[in-house]
Amino acid sequence: MFTAERAKALRDKFGLSQFDFAQVIGADVRSVARWETGASRPNGSANEIMIALEIGLSKDLIKDNLVKLVTDVSTIGGLAFLLLSLFEGALNAKNLRR
Repeated sequence: MFTAERAKALRDKFGLSQFDFAQVIGADVRSVARWETGASRPNGSANEIMIALEIGLSKDLIKDNLVKLVTDVSTIGGLAFLLLSLFEGALNAKNLRR
């Protein structure tokens, strides 16, 4: 589970407002604010997406490309697009290593 510090650090890595980050992960902006103050913790799909984004930042994906992807998605407003792009990128990276 995400701590308040971890949740805020993840959002800060993308340079997104709480509102934009909430849109990207499909959550309510009030939930993001509560996570960042420690009043509650993300669960369900929001937690899963945040874990995927955090892993993507620390593994094979290039940070700048992931940040651009998340920023583009926040502009477009499509969680499905984000997930598809993340999985597509992971599959392409895996195929390149073979």
